[in-house]
Amino acid sequence: MHRNVRALSRGLALIGELNASGPSNVVQLAKRTGLNRTTCYRLLDTLREDGYVTFDEMNALFGLTPQVRTLSEGVSSRDLSTRRRFQRCSVCSTRSHGRAILGSSNSVRC
Repeated sequence: MHRNVRALSRGLALIGELNASGPSNVVQLAKRTGLNRTTCYRLLDTLREDGYVTFDEMNALFGLTPQVRTLSEGVSSRDLSTRRRFQRCSVCSTRSHGRAILGSSNSVRC
């Protein structure tokens, strides 16, 4: 298995937080995501350059642009139902069917 790209996960966390909370300053975003403030600035600047985030200089607030919607435009309801089958299993932490079964001794198995 390949190593995760931490910067991608962090950038997506910022997008998710802006989506949930709306326009926010970097201090708020750093606190809510647990990221370092400098890291937030760099990631937000990259997202701004790529057109996913705006920056209101008067209020020092970052916000999402409509371009964020392009990230999900190709997703169909069939993709979403298939995704459920391949989620990481919360019991054994492997990519599997995503279902846990209650065993005979009431223990959880996959």
